Amino acid sequence: MSGFQQCSECLREYEDPEDRRFHAQPNACPHCGPQLSFYNGSGVTDRYSEDALMAGVQSIQEGQILAVKGLGGFQLVVDARNEDAVNRLRVRKQRGNKPFAIMFSDIQSIRAVAYLSDCERGLLESAQSPIVLVKKRNDLYDSAAPKNPYLGVFLPYTPLHHLLLDLHPDPLIVTSGNLSEEPLCINNEEAILRLSNIADAFLLHNRPIERPVDDSVVQEVLGHPQVIRRARGYAPSPILLDQTIEPTMAYGGHFKNSIAIGKGRQIILSQHIGNLDTSESIRNFKSTISDFEKLYDLPEKLIVTDKHPDYISTQLAETVETSRRIKVQHHLAHVFSCMAEHKLAPPVLGISWDGTGYGEDGIIWGGETFWLSSKACQRVSSILPFQLPGGEAAIHDTERIAVSLLCAANCETALKTTHRASVEMISKNINAPLCSSMGRLFDGISAILGICNQANYEAEAAMQLEFEAQKSKCRSSYHYLLLKPTDTDFLLFDWRPMVRDIVKDISAGISQSDMARKFHNTLNDYLLELVTHFAENCILLTGGCFQNKLLTELVILNLTESGFETFTHHNIPPNDGGLAAGQIYATLFDSHLNPT
Repeated sequence: MSGFQQCSECLREYEDPEDRRFHAQPNACPHCGPQLSFYNGSGVTDRYSEDALMAGVQSIQEGQILAVKGLGGFQLVVDARNEDAVNRLRVRKQRGNKPFAIMFSDIQSIRAVAYLSDCERGLLESAQSPIVLVKKRNDLYDSAAPKNPYLGVFLPYTPLHHLLLDLHPDPLIVTSGNLSEEPLCINNEEAILRLSNIADAFLLHNRPIERPVDDSVVQEVLGHPQVIRRARGYAPSPILLDQTIEPTMAYGGHFKNSIAIGKGRQIILSQHIGNLDTSESIRNFKSTISDFEKLYDLPEKLIVTDKHPDYISTQLAETVETSRRIKVQHHLAHVFSCMAEHKLAPPVLGISWDGTGYGEDGIIWGGETFWLSSKACQRVSSILPFQLPGGEAAIHDTERIAVSLLCAANCETALKTTHRASVEMISKNINAPLCSSMGRLFDGISAILGICNQANYEAEAAMQLEFEAQKSKCRSSYHYLLLKPTDTDFLLFDWRPMVRDIVKDISAGISQSDMARKFHNTLNDYLLELVTHFAENCILLTGGCFQNKLLTELVILNLTESGFETFTHHNIPPNDGGLAAGQIYATLFDSHLNPT
């Protein structure tokens, strides 16, 4: 606020110890405080806030896309009831079918379109004011979240939001002011330059934003919050520990990146930075590291990274001069992040399921189980590896994964002639790396069932599979095998009998929802059988797959009823947004960093 020179009246209040204003840093004075302005391509209005606000509201009412300078960066705003405007925003932002969040004026307005539990209402009305995923009551806002039974909703959390909704009381789509996977715009000139192909008009103000901070996203799981994106309101609130950590900087992963520092008895996880795929996001990543080093005084530090050599975060960390450096395996870092949140120490059994991560044996991991004894760490289970024809292309073209699963299960008769290229890659082992990823198994099953053959955004196929399963009350499961491939105690989840059962169900005309539910039930059965093989009562559920509300609730209830103490995430994201916290916590357990 130092750039706002106070008028005589404000200065008198600010310098009077008897005045309440003496202790307040903000300035909302209409004369000397921040001012709104409006830009629509033909020039900026005079800085007269009321006129600019009215012009911004009028642009929304006319169906335009308005870029609004918010608290942690720019937001793109349209009338949520105007489907043409919503679809235009979706196309311009290159959003695909990925859901948009909706800002409502009050709780009553949300209740009209969605079901609210006490936990969800508490989150909406909390000081953190996150976006909360709630179950739809009707299809009024389907254009905001197509093919999705949930809406991301939130309440106004800044004065400007309140002013907009006072003049335009209907709900507003509010989404990040950026192109997909780029960081938020935070200053006026940058926003007009970068967002001019998306926004029709701009509602600006002249208060500087120091660093970009996105909205946080939270869902309820069995009556408890689960943070999916940890940003505004939550970061950088510390994660408190019982042990003391030496000064440490963790660089996180490549996707959903956040960084963290360890100092004293705290882990401080940064705001969500995002995928490190663009020059802008990498610049934001570097800036956040620099900010944290200055804010928390870390001249000499231990540096911790993921083991994946192609991660930008790992590569940048390699350029930093330091006397000490540690690398933590991706899925083990997920386990440590859950341990950190609950202040746990070994022995524990960690179930770490996600999309992809660097495996120690050259295979892409993602369906791993680790047993952390008091002295060491063992990888004790995984899923039967399968090939990804086309490599990363299979993440979006999920039919490729379906082909791989069907071929491995000897169900080639279920293949279409259009799949010849994938079959050839698999048979000749050309650009078809092996993976043991539970996330990719979700994708492949989704494609086999015809639910999602092409994923337009991350985890879309898996999400659609979950949503379909939620429609069914089916309690039966598919067959599977728990294999011991060697003389060791290592266990493999053999999903091939399940795939063969699914093909039979498809031929028998079983509904997609029942088959999707049976798949979830099978994983639930598998986990219970798996954990009973180990003399360990403390079970951790971590990784992006445990954002799946249905799966997580099924597993927790099943394991708890069977006498296991089960832990999952509440304040640290289960996805890669929590990796950095796990990397920090891992430094407390040197003997566990190289799983056998």
